[in-house]
Amino acid sequence: MAYDVVAIAAHPDDAEIICGGTLVKMVKKGYQVAIVDLTRGERGTRGTPEVRADESEEARRVMGVHHRENLAITDTEIMPTIEERNRLIAVIRRLRPRLVIAPYFEGRHPDHVQASRLVYDACFFSGLRNYPLPGEPARPHKILYALRHKEFVEPRLVIDITGEFQTKLAALRCHRSQFPAPEGTPPHGIYERVTTFAAFCGGLIGKKYAEAFYTREAVEVDDPLTLTVPSM
Repeated sequence: MAYDVVAIAAHPDDAEIICGGTLVKMVKKGYQVAIVDLTRGERGTRGTPEVRADESEEARRVMGVHHRENLAITDTEIMPTIEERNRLIAVIRRLRPRLVIAPYFEGRHPDHVQASRLVYDACFFSGLRNYPLPGEPARPHKILYALRHKEFVEPRLVIDITGEFQTKLAALRCHRSQFPAPEGTPPHGIYERVTTFAAFCGGLIGKKYAEAFYTREAVEVDDPLTLTVPSM
C-alpha cells in the first residue's frame, strides 16, 4: 500500500526524538504513517538489537504508527553507497510515500548526516523509470528535514504538537535501554532536552510545544491572510 508519511531515521529511537509528535498528529488526521529505521543500533553504548527491536515496536504501538521496519544497515557504517541506496530505493518503491521526513543534513552524529544524504539520494533515484531495480518508480513529493535540540538552525516549518507531546514522550520512554531511569533517580536528561526544545519551537508560533523542520525549497502560500503566526 502507499503511505502518506514515512520517517526515515538512523537509529531505532531517532524518529521518536525528532518527529514523534508530528507522526502522532498525522495518524490522528487519518494519514497512513510508517517509520523506517536504517540500523538496529547495535553499536550503541546500551542495549542489544533484540531489546531495541522490542522497544521500537512498543513505541510504534504507542504512537499508533501503522508500519515500522528496519533495514539492518550496520550501525556506525551508514554511507550513501550504491548498495545501501538500492536497499532504501526498494523500500521507497514499496511504501510509495508522499512525504518523507529525514534527519537534518548537518549534525554531531556522523550516522545522522550520512542517513540524511542516503535518504535524499534514494528518494531521487527511486523516481527514475529506467533505474535498474524492480518496482514502479516512486519519488516523494516532499522531503522535510527534522531538527533536533543539538542543531542551531532556523526552521522553515514549525508544527504544533501540543496535543501530541505527551504521546511523544510516552513513545520515547519505551526505549528504556537507551534512556534508563531507575527507581528513585531523576529521569534521563533526554526528556528535559526534548521538552525544552519543543517548548522553544512552540514559542516560535505561540504554542506550548512544537517540532521544527527545514525544507530546501520555498514554502508556497496561496492566501497570506490565512497566515496564523502574528508579526511582532
